[in-house]
Amino acid sequence: MKTFRFQYVLILFIIHLSQSYAYNILAVFPHLGKSHIDVFLPLMKGLTNKGHNVTIISNFPLSKPIPNYRDIDLGGTSQAFVDVIDMAQLDASNRIYKVLNTLFLSYMANMSCETGLSSKALQNFMKTKEKYDLMIIELFNSDCFLSLAHKIKAPIIGLSSCTPMPWTSERFANPTHTAYIPNNNMDYSDKMTFLERVENTVVTLFHQYHYEYFTLSRDEQIARKYLGRKASHVREFIKNSSILLTNTHFTLTLPRPLVPNVVEIGGIHIGKVRTLPKVRKYTNSYLKDQVGRLKTTPF
Repeated sequence: MKTFRFQYVLILFIIHLSQSYAYNILAVFPHLGKSHIDVFLPLMKGLTNKGHNVTIISNFPLSKPIPNYRDIDLGGTSQAFVDVIDMAQLDASNRIYKVLNTLFLSYMANMSCETGLSSKALQNFMKTKEKYDLMIIELFNSDCFLSLAHKIKAPIIGLSSCTPMPWTSERFANPTHTAYIPNNNMDYSDKMTFLERVENTVVTLFHQYHYEYFTLSRDEQIARKYLGRKASHVREFIKNSSILLTNTHFTLTLPRPLVPNVVEIGGIHIGKVRTLPKVRKYTNSYLKDQVGRLKTTPF
């Protein structure tokens, strides 16, 4: 009898050790630029491979479905993004563009918010009663989709496909000292002259002010318009963001101090490393042959 009890307890212990806990995760990537979601997809697929259930709200559903992965297609296309860029004919090297880039990002954010929050797919999603354990969201040029937090009521993890924006670091109490941390819209290094520091400071304050009093205010208006008053407290939901994962690495984006809840994950989107092809050695006769062909080829 004692032997049977011991075996029974041993079996229960082994079963307990072999248990795995799968989470329901909601990921929100509403930006209309596909390059952003391309950075995040490997992480989402990695979570599904670990057995978690991932629901992704975006404008770019997978062409081939995979297990534990569900798309909610907002219906937007990157063509709208491309059309705006073509229309603006922006010159990224232009100094005025660098300073006013936040206005362009704000305009793109407005497009994403209106397109996404008004979509039938999102409206249907808001009517469901499914529970989620975690919400992962891109923190870039808008926070209007943080309005979903009033429904999800789960911890929030932020993702950034680039260096943190001037208004993003502030919410995590991450240092943004403008004397040696350049604004990511400008082309400065971490070693600036006095005048460059002055400009860097002024531009950063302008970007932070514009985001706080224009972009965020509009985000709350759009959220109230499509999701109701309770969803419009975007500034309150921002405070619930627990951690920020950034697609950066100090070797490429300059070293800077980071608080523990801001973590660099640069290169996470890079897949299996492939070896470089072997260099082909060309003989002199082969090269002369190719030059001869070019001379006789009509253009």
